[in-house]
Amino acid sequence: GSVPLALAYKASSTLDSMIGYRKEPYADLGWFSAQLEDLLTWLPCRLTVITLALLSGKPWKVWHLCYRDGSQDPSPNSGWSECAYAAILGVQLGGTNWYEGVAKHKPLLGDPINLITISKITHALQLTRYCFLIWLTVAIAPWVIVKLIALAP
Repeated sequence: GSVPLALAYKASSTLDSMIGYRKEPYADLGWFSAQLEDLLTWLPCRLTVITLALLSGKPWKVWHLCYRDGSQDPSPNSGWSECAYAAILGVQLGGTNWYEGVAKHKPLLGDPINLITISKITHALQLTRYCFLIWLTVAIAPWVIVKLIALAP
């Protein structure tokens, strides 16, 4: 069922977060968990990008930027999601991030049309909520339809 699948995905994601780095003594297990999480996240990420693109009202612009910049990120998935938000908000994401006190430089994604402001962050959160509600509706709709059919005389 869906609950065991959700738990398996969460376990994969947590394992990737904990040991998905290429460091000993977990290099092999870390590599596997990272690859598994990338595989399991590929489709949901692309569906999220498509949903955000449609919500934006400018789907071709969003898709073009994701196609142009999404693969620059070391992750096969997060770059695509980040690019969708960057395109919609007209901001540039990426740059220097810090992991365990070490600076890691990531590619810049998107075009620096606007500054990242509180209103841009609020807009991103609003888009995230809408995207979540759309997919929650898609997930629940078949169950509701089956229940309604069962109640029909």
